[in-house]
Amino acid sequence: MISNKPKKGSSIRKGFEYQDLTALRLALELYIQRQEYQLSIEHDEAGSFDDIVIEHTDRVDAYQVKYAVSPNDVYTLDDFTNPNSKVYFKKFSDSWFSLKQQYPSKRLTLHLLTNRALDAELSRVINSEGCFLKKFVEGGQYKRPREIRQELRTITHLTETDFQEFLYCFQFQTNQRNLDELKQYIQADLLDHQLGIVTVLSTMT
Repeated sequence: MISNKPKKGSSIRKGFEYQDLTALRLALELYIQRQEYQLSIEHDEAGSFDDIVIEHTDRVDAYQVKYAVSPNDVYTLDDFTNPNSKVYFKKFSDSWFSLKQQYPSKRLTLHLLTNRALDAELSRVINSEGCFLKKFVEGGQYKRPREIRQELRTITHLTETDFQEFLYCFQFQTNQRNLDELKQYIQADLLDHQLGIVTVLSTMT
């Protein structure tokens, strides 16, 4: 019997390619908008959010980029509460604290960017822009959302004030384009349509 499950090595390669193409996409979009920025990949001392760090004059956007080969993959609460997970919430809060020290005068946003979705339970505490609901951040929800909040706060070991600040900095960018769709968007929309550059993206990756 032939397995359709992707090989681990192939998944890792696709993950790195997705990260690089995401960085290219972000850089091109900022260039088209004529914004000033400094972009780093594998940024030193950024912890889990070192994949892509973009420094603007007044803010910093730090990205953790995760690619799922399977189109049906979703994140559940266990992914963020399991110490062995690559998206363990304690790693995220530690990264937030480190970046906050590095950029004390700039507004900080942490982006978990992925083609995965969130399961129904997590979706109920996230708004349409991918941010935690205000009532969730400030502890105004009850029953299961309150339990989720308490579990996440316990993991981070942050004070209540710091925990709220951390949650307000966090953005889920889920349901993003898959690898082929991202290549097509960069080549057809950004390079060709927006910049008038005709190229074959496969030669750039």
